[in-house]
Amino acid sequence: MNWNQILEKSWHYLVKRRYLIWLGVLAALTEGGSIYSGSNYSTSGKDLENSANFKDAMSVVANWVSSHLTEITIVMVALFLIGLIILYISYSARAGLIHGVNVLEAGKDSNFHKDFEAGKSFFWRFLGLRILIAITLTLILVLLILSFIGAFVLAGSYSAWLILPVALLCIPAVFGFVLLAVYLSLASALAERFIVIKNLPIIESIDKAIHLVREKIAVVVVAWLINLVINIVTGIAYLILIVIPVVISIVFGSIAYLIGKDVGLMIVIPLGIILILAVSLLAQGIFTTYLSAYWTIIYKRLVESS
Repeated sequence: MNWNQILEKSWHYLVKRRYLIWLGVLAALTEGGSIYSGSNYSTSGKDLENSANFKDAMSVVANWVSSHLTEITIVMVALFLIGLIILYISYSARAGLIHGVNVLEAGKDSNFHKDFEAGKSFFWRFLGLRILIAITLTLILVLLILSFIGAFVLAGSYSAWLILPVALLCIPAVFGFVLLAVYLSLASALAERFIVIKNLPIIESIDKAIHLVREKIAVVVVAWLINLVINIVTGIAYLILIVIPVVISIVFGSIAYLIGKDVGLMIVIPLGIILILAVSLLAQGIFTTYLSAYWTIIYKRLVESS
């Protein structure tokens, strides 16, 4: 396996076939990192129960919900439909990326429209694959957690001294789960390519992907390690790219505040948020495109040599 050639070819497709980047941007709508913001503020249940206004507040909320049930239902359905549309666009673009690189590897030419249209036909299989992998990992994780709880309870019922040995025994189990998650993610990446390039159903794609990983485990592990390095490097580059729009937003926000006070901030802050999101999505799209091309080329090399 000529790794330099694979990396250079992935870069070549990224630079020379820039329409792939727009597929990567659409794919990154769900494949890119998500930003979760939560509050660390917490109030104990006892404090809430002792609060004189708590029951009244909950009553007001319950009354408001019951009186606006139709509106809430409409909003929830609308959000579900929007989420499904985004998922459809993202997974279609993800399949389109694989299709596009496969066509280019065959020495033919393609474009955004052809690749996206081709990717749309694989949406349900991509969705089914993701759901199947997610259910498998979730069930294993739940069983693992229940086993840990049962082991700790059983050990504690005999002697508190047994808790430490049980905790130490849990470490290999956690490590094994992490390895399984990595293994399934690799099999999933290859299964996606069996779906698109060979037009196979989900189960057969998974079966062939697992067989290919087992047969070429050394090559796949090296490919994964290189992918890991790429993720680290691109992660650092991503942080640097995000700093630029943040700094620009802060500078212009400060100027706007000095000139127009709150009105200036009301104009600059939304524009700054849009700029940050745009740069973030574009960066994610570039990284997604490169890694998709990387794994498609590796898939083709593995299949050819098997």
